[in-house]
Amino acid sequence: MQSARPRLIWLPVLLAGLLLGGPLAAGAQPEAQAGLTLMVNSALADAGDANPGDGVCETAPGSGVCTLRAAVREANARPGADTIVLPPGTYPLSLVATSFEDAALDGDLDLTDDVTLLGAGEADTIIDGNRSASKARVFHIFAGVTVTMSQLTIRNGTNEPAPGIAGGILNHGTLTLEHVTLTENDRGGLDNQGSATLDHLTYTRNTGNGANLRNSGNGTMLVRDSYIADNENNGASGGVWAGPGHLTLLNTTISHNGGPATDSGGGLVVFNGIATVINSTLSGNQATARGGGIYVGQSSASHPTTLNLHNATVVNNTADTSQGNWSGGGIYVDTSNGFTPVVNLRNTILANNWLHDIGGPASDCAGPLNSGGYNLIKTTAGCTLNGVTAGNLTGVDPELGRLAGDGPARLHVLQSDSPAIDAGHPAGCADALGARLATDQRGYARHVDGGSGAARCDIGAFEYAASAPNFVFLALIVR
Repeated sequence: MQSARPRLIWLPVLLAGLLLGGPLAAGAQPEAQAGLTLMVNSALADAGDANPGDGVCETAPGSGVCTLRAAVREANARPGADTIVLPPGTYPLSLVATSFEDAALDGDLDLTDDVTLLGAGEADTIIDGNRSASKARVFHIFAGVTVTMSQLTIRNGTNEPAPGIAGGILNHGTLTLEHVTLTENDRGGLDNQGSATLDHLTYTRNTGNGANLRNSGNGTMLVRDSYIADNENNGASGGVWAGPGHLTLLNTTISHNGGPATDSGGGLVVFNGIATVINSTLSGNQATARGGGIYVGQSSASHPTTLNLHNATVVNNTADTSQGNWSGGGIYVDTSNGFTPVVNLRNTILANNWLHDIGGPASDCAGPLNSGGYNLIKTTAGCTLNGVTAGNLTGVDPELGRLAGDGPARLHVLQSDSPAIDAGHPAGCADALGARLATDQRGYARHVDGGSGAARCDIGAFEYAASAPNFVFLALIVR
């Protein structure tokens, strides 16, 4: 039986408040409302909540039917952080976006209060924007709102009623995605204009205007241990867009983005923004014009543009597939707007990038690059290399294996005869702040002796001869 003691303790406090002439003394704060846990139990209908704010998720009084939209409307109506639990199933949106309302009445699911959405796994819990019916994106997160989504897939959204991007998620708040897949969204899966942390994100097969994973509006975004592949944008950037704002890519693979509709920056565009790429791979991306792997540009003095590459591998990207006399198969630094963006490279492989097609004219870079030393750049024709050149290897092949592995661990392995082995900075591989990198892109230990007789880090995202991390498993004893 539940103890009545909490009620006895609270009673004197309540009486004291009443004796002072009100429910609480002047200046006192009411007790925070406890967060709800809302269990979605119906994927058959896309209906709202019968009475938002009453603490009960149901589409009609007494029905007990709780849909995703009903849970969102109930969570929005009650202050405090709530949790929405989504069991295995596909949850389609079907209410057509008829207006630009912000209460999740129809169309997209507007999140206006703190909430966690917890699925049963990316393959099992699927939120389907059902764009042919709903004509809307899936989620809109408002400023000042904190949202976490975990173990689910968001697919098939759009933004048809209004011009713009982000068929999956438009974020103006604070967003965390953990083991989430964004796929097959029109006009892109995510536009972050607030703060976003994306862990173990799978971002694939998004198309249309704004198909790229986008950090804009002076947003801040961290992408970690993630896989971004097979997206095609109409315009610039097939994979990731950075600017204005700050983007960090850590232990992430960006591969096979771009295509016939992507003119610049098949893998990554940094434009009027700042991006830092650490322990990451860009491979197999393409653009019809400039920057098959990366395009860097600036059009405003108020938005200085900087790209930092630390232990990155940028290979097998292709520019000028239209054969229009463009350049920069790996990296294109655009100075045509009267500004010179800054591109810093350290312990990075930039090699085997092409024009026209794989195996075409070699074109690793075009424009000015600032070397921090200990890079491997196979073809320097077309670029101006400034800064520290100590330890740089040029005119040599990195001797890489084919792109292989799963998800964020999909990368190019250094072969046993690679000149990149034990050729990183003698002081150690480090991030943009100078902190030592303890692991490579896979999470394997850095600074391993690859045969030189010294424990020294390798150039690029992969550490040769490194061992898998050790995990300690503790037995769970249930009594």
